[in-house]
Amino acid sequence: MVWKGWLIDKSLRKKGILGKFNIIDSFTERNKEGDKVRIWRLNVVEVADKDMNRIVKNLEKIIKLGYYVHFTDRKNLIIIFSGRSFRIKLRKVLKETKFGAVKFKADPKSLKNWKAALEYGTEKGRVDPRYVISVV
Repeated sequence: MVWKGWLIDKSLRKKGILGKFNIIDSFTERNKEGDKVRIWRLNVVEVADKDMNRIVKNLEKIIKLGYYVHFTDRKNLIIIFSGRSFRIKLRKVLKETKFGAVKFKADPKSLKNWKAALEYGTEKGRVDPRYVISVV
């Protein structure tokens, strides 16, 4: 089984970890808010199932506050913030973009995990809620 996700280069304290991923595509993205323009490289990556737990633990340590990463194998969703990760069992992927899946339908039993992830990410992880993926 393969997990697919994306990593923003500027979200990482140690960019060397990018070399451990199978990067299947990359895009330069301009994000403008008011007078401020942020430019970053978005890397679409794949991770083998056998490597996923190790990758999650590493990313928890090197993701900067204000960012997160998510991976899906289409049955599960892992959301990784600075210091913590959450696993949500999925029923369905509802929306995909050229960067990957961005909207999901969770198994009802996993909605509590999603709410905990959203709360942690927007409070302790300092992620702007406008940029968090959608789970219903």
